[in-house]
Amino acid sequence: MGEYLHTFKPFKFIHIPKTAGTAINQSALIERDHTDRRNYGHIGAREIEDIKNFYTFALIRNPYDKVYSSWNFYNSGNGKEDSKLAMQRLYPTFEGFVLDYPNSKNIDYWHFQMNQKEFITDSTGEVIIDHVGNYYNIRSEWETIQSNNPIFNGEYIPLPVRNRTNPEDYQLTSNGEFKGTWMKKYTEEMSNIIYEHWKDDFDFFNIDKNTWK
Repeated sequence: MGEYLHTFKPFKFIHIPKTAGTAINQSALIERDHTDRRNYGHIGAREIEDIKNFYTFALIRNPYDKVYSSWNFYNSGNGKEDSKLAMQRLYPTFEGFVLDYPNSKNIDYWHFQMNQKEFITDSTGEVIIDHVGNYYNIRSEWETIQSNNPIFNGEYIPLPVRNRTNPEDYQLTSNGEFKGTWMKKYTEEMSNIIYEHWKDDFDFFNIDKNTWK
């Protein structure tokens, strides 16, 4: 790895659940203490007291896709033991889970209740991180943040691939990016439930309500 340039800030990833956090936090770009939840866990930017000392970034994902991915993650036997067992026992189908969505907080608050806007803004709703990226353009976003903050003397640090639970639920596009095929998973009733809960994200990030189709 190239020489560390002290004129640039260390990277800190604002880890919104199901936005490639495992891969990013395990990459050589992120220096972290495994015992420090602020470096690895799902912590909002407003909770990081020394945030100005870092180059901070996050990736934003379509809520319809994000919710399906989180359900699938737990239902496939991944994640925290109590959460995955509860998901598998109570909600073996995605439709059943969404129709009872208010109770998703009992499975995992960070995955199913805390909107993405809250992760990257202060209490007034102002964005307080350096770069807000698009999850579906993850490879180009990865290049952009390193170009904006070339901490290792211009050396490119690759992004590993982790936690791709069901590869058939994702498709590689012609430019090498990937996207979810969540449109197959929703009915109109289900989409309305998710839209109402995640309305702040749909509005703030200008995401089309009808992207469930």
